[in-house]
Amino acid sequence: MSPLTRALLALVAGGVLLVACAPATPAPTPTKAAQAPSDAASATAAKTATTMSPATSIPTAASPTATKATNFPAKDKVITIIVPYAPGGSGDIGSRVLAPLLEKELGVTVQIENKAGAGSQTGLTELVRSKPDGYTMSQCIFPTVPTLYLEESRKAIFTRKSFQTVAAYGRVPEGFVVESSSPFKAIKDVVDAALSKPNGVTMATAGLITSTHSSALRFQKAVGAEFAYVHFDGGAPELTAILGGHVDVGSVGLTTVLPQAKSGNIRVLSINEANRVKQPAFAEFSTLREQGYDVASSVYHGLVLPAGVPTEIVNILSAAMKKAADSPEAKAKLEEIGIVPDYLDPAQMSDMWQKQEAEVGEMLKMAK
Repeated sequence: MSPLTRALLALVAGGVLLVACAPATPAPTPTKAAQAPSDAASATAAKTATTMSPATSIPTAASPTATKATNFPAKDKVITIIVPYAPGGSGDIGSRVLAPLLEKELGVTVQIENKAGAGSQTGLTELVRSKPDGYTMSQCIFPTVPTLYLEESRKAIFTRKSFQTVAAYGRVPEGFVVESSSPFKAIKDVVDAALSKPNGVTMATAGLITSTHSSALRFQKAVGAEFAYVHFDGGAPELTAILGGHVDVGSVGLTTVLPQAKSGNIRVLSINEANRVKQPAFAEFSTLREQGYDVASSVYHGLVLPAGVPTEIVNILSAAMKKAADSPEAKAKLEEIGIVPDYLDPAQMSDMWQKQEAEVGEMLKMAK
C-alpha cells in the first residue's frame, strides 16, 4: 500500500470516529399546541362567518379583494339563475339578456333554468333550499314575492328572511287599458262609472293577488270606487278577454299589450308609474297623477340569493350585475322588451322590498 493511500484511509477513519463520538443534537422542545375551540365556539364562528341578516348586514359595494380571498366564482363552476316563470315572459327574457353579460363579468358560465309554477313560488322554494354558496340565484318580481309569503293560504316555506338581495335591474310599467271600441276614453270615465254603480265595472287582472290586482286595489282605494274583479291565469289570457270585450277594463303589465296598443286594438288609459316614462315605448302614456289621481305603483325585476351567502360573494355578484345592467347593450335590449332599466343595489333593493311588503299587506286585507 502506497504512503498516499495509507494517509487517505487514516483521514477517512478519523472522520468516521469523530462523527460516531459526537454528542447527538438534542431534539427541540415541543411547543404547546393551541387549545382547539369547543364545538359550540366553532359552530358560533361558522354561523357568524356565513350567515348574514338581510335587514342589517346588506352589502352595498363590491370588495376589491373579495375575488382573491374567496376564489369566487371558481372557474370550473356554473352559476344558475332560476327563472320561476315559463319561457317567453318579461322575467324570462330579461334574465336571458343579462346572463351572457354576467358571464363576461364573472368569467364563468351562467345558465338559465325555468322552474315555473304557483306564481313563482315553485322556483323560489327551490332557491331557498339550495346551498348558500352564490352559485344559485333566482329572478324575481316585486310585489309578487312578498305576496307569496304574506298570503297564508299559499303556505310558503319562506319569508323575507329567507332571501339575500343581489340587485334589481329594471321596472315593468303597469297601467289600465280598454279595448279600442270601449266607451271609456279616459281613466276619469272609468272612475265615474264605478262610482255611479259599485261593482258595475269589471276589472281584469293577470291573477288573484298578482301585481296587476294590487295595482287595481290601490287605485280603487284612492278613488273610493268598487270594481268587479275578473282574475285570469296570466297576462296572455287576460289580454284575450280584453280584446274580446269580455271585460270593461284591464289592469295590465304594459309590456304585454304594447303590440296591440301600437296596432290600435288597445287603448291605454294610464301608466301607473310615479312619473311619465321617457322611454319611447311608453312616452305617450300619461300617469294617473297627471290625470288627477295621487296613486302610483312600480313593478321591479331583480335577482335574489338564499340567505346565508357570505357578504364578499354577494358583493362580487352585485358588482357584476351593476356592470351588466348599466351596459349600453343591456339597456337597449331591456328597453326593446318593455323593461325600464333601473338598477338598485342590495340595500336599495331591500328598502324597496320592505316598502312593497307593507303595501301588499294592506292590499291583502282589502282583497279579503
